[in-house]
Amino acid sequence: TTALLLYSIYLCFTALHFVLLLFGKMSVFEALNTAFSTAGTGGFGFIPNSFEYFSPYYQYVAAIFLLIFGINFGLYYLILIGKVREVVRSEELRTYFIIVAAAVGLIFYSLVTRMSAFPQDYTTEEAFRHSLFQVASLVTTAGFSTTDFATWPMLAKMALLTVMFTGATAGSTAGGLKLSRIVIATKGSY
Repeated sequence: TTALLLYSIYLCFTALHFVLLLFGKMSVFEALNTAFSTAGTGGFGFIPNSFEYFSPYYQYVAAIFLLIFGINFGLYYLILIGKVREVVRSEELRTYFIIVAAAVGLIFYSLVTRMSAFPQDYTTEEAFRHSLFQVASLVTTAGFSTTDFATWPMLAKMALLTVMFTGATAGSTAGGLKLSRIVIATKGSY
């Protein structure tokens, strides 16, 4: 029963993502491929240049769903059975949001202030969108991109390397070391 419920959660999120992509006027083929590749966080790209081709709307939707699929599905299950307090107390979830927010903030800051010379000249919105998308993509190990982040300032690249290493939460579709292991190792070291 629990496995069926977890698969149902996965399929509902995938369907919702698909519908939101269709709402933005994406073709059915592209929306289906995008929803499935985002849900699995496997980085399956079906067009050259990954998400760079898509509009900001699609990039925001994909980034949000990448972050959603990076969360432990057991926590969604707890929400469904009414144990919201346990979800709020999850150290791994708090750590996940702190790391994502810190990485997005550092990258956004380095892009907006142009800490070092790099070829892109982003507006404030573009800097935020690219920061959010790249962090969401790399923390979930999906590997999608919206821009050439190899040319970004060193602070941004170090933040991306950190989130690539940590990965998302255990029980999610994402890869990586998993934050639960990092939380346990940190507590054990302390």
